[in-house]
Amino acid sequence: MSGVALGGQNSPVTSLDSIRKVSTTPGTAVQLKTDDHCIGAIIQALSTNTNLIAIGGAAVIAGAGTETGTLLAAGAEITIYNKDMDDIYLDVITSGEGVSINVIK
Repeated sequence: MSGVALGGQNSPVTSLDSIRKVSTTPGTAVQLKTDDHCIGAIIQALSTNTNLIAIGGAAVIAGAGTETGTLLAAGAEITIYNKDMDDIYLDVITSGEGVSINVIK
């Protein structure tokens, strides 16, 4: 691949990893992926999710009334640029729910 436009810039892409991450431990932040620095990551809540999920740092919480991070409904997405993937966590309200991720390197 010669490049991809991210955030209005033409950045060289060396690889694209597509992964799925679900959590079976509601109320506990789960690391999305242990990885080196990436150009960006597109994180989308699974279309089958029945509750909100939360994306954020190690202290992210999805629980109603105590939410932290970015809350995503089923199918919603967030793009994070220039970040170490091991700094991004997921929390769910319902066991078995999660996200699909495209990691751009």
